[in-house]
Amino acid sequence: MRRLTTAIPTLPLLIATLCVQPACVLDWDNQGTSIDDGSAVDAVVDSGGPIEVDATMDVGCKTPAHDASCDDGGWCKIPAGCFVMGSPDAEPCRNTNENQHRVTLKHRFEMQRYETSGPEFLDHFVIKLGGLNKYDSACTASEGHSCPMNNLTWIEALAHCDAINLTDSLDAETSCYDKEPNQYEKSCEDKDGVCPKDSELCICMKNSPGCKRVCVEYKVKEIYAENIHDCPGYRLPTEAEWEYAYRAGTVEALYSGEHPTPAQCDGCSTGDNAIVGDIAQHYCSPPIQNENQNHPGPSGRALPNRWGLYDLAGNAAEWTFDNYQDIAGSTWVIDPQGPPSGSRRTMRGGTLMENAREFRAASRYGISPSTRYKLHGFRCVKSNQNP
Repeated sequence: MRRLTTAIPTLPLLIATLCVQPACVLDWDNQGTSIDDGSAVDAVVDSGGPIEVDATMDVGCKTPAHDASCDDGGWCKIPAGCFVMGSPDAEPCRNTNENQHRVTLKHRFEMQRYETSGPEFLDHFVIKLGGLNKYDSACTASEGHSCPMNNLTWIEALAHCDAINLTDSLDAETSCYDKEPNQYEKSCEDKDGVCPKDSELCICMKNSPGCKRVCVEYKVKEIYAENIHDCPGYRLPTEAEWEYAYRAGTVEALYSGEHPTPAQCDGCSTGDNAIVGDIAQHYCSPPIQNENQNHPGPSGRALPNRWGLYDLAGNAAEWTFDNYQDIAGSTWVIDPQGPPSGSRRTMRGGTLMENAREFRAASRYGISPSTRYKLHGFRCVKSNQNP
């Protein structure tokens, strides 16, 4: 097995060097711009050793060399760069909604090192927003790391990330969202916190004791509607940011630098789980197999990827910002954020009850944003506008 400490080939760190062929033109001001291909260039960064790469995919698309850079507060720096999103046709365990296309992320960002924990959710969602307390106290801390918050909807995950921006009001300048109370006269508290729209949340409009909870709708601020990455505040990651961070420069199916065999895609028979045993907490690997599988395990028990991020494979599946689409297109795009509307949101990473198929970088699926499930969690990101 190729270890996660394998040296990464040195590549330029400046985004200006991502386009290395004369025929390659990047238009930084046009989201989703197609990019003309030049002749073949070196393969994208790999995890060690030669890798065959589709020459039509790797032209001019580079992930910069970058060692793990995580602070004591649990945030890891992710460099700007380019990568091939999705999976090749020949990848074992592949699903049909993983078409490959090149993606450039022109912004640096920070991502939570671990999935958002229950105590963090209490601090921001419950205390700051006055949201209803749904924390699963049965999930206990281990080795200093709490278990991920679970069983929450997409809007609750989004609101938690946004609440990190808040001090004494919901109108923080760094917030990505406008919050608009609905016109219903009654409080949502007598409806068990249920609001009419998936984009609404039962919270207090002001951070004050005894605040009456009402349904508040979250709308992306107009200045960020075309590119959520321009928002300076904390938010859910886009699907492209999530996969880029998972891969951390690798091109294989798993961030360990390996591909599962067809026999390892599903199930838990002898030897089948070895391919993901080091990087994923899941039901057929110790210690998870001996524990209560009704909630995620403590964060950080599997190996991180090379950028220092834990539990991107397994434990809790993670909400992303994007509306789900079956096919993401094939053109080279810049800072994608999914379609403007849809009935489902995209989940990534797989749960501890799934297998190597779902733990791959490219694995994805869409579910209703109002869904609650014991093994769904999330982590937050923040665009870094400064060097």
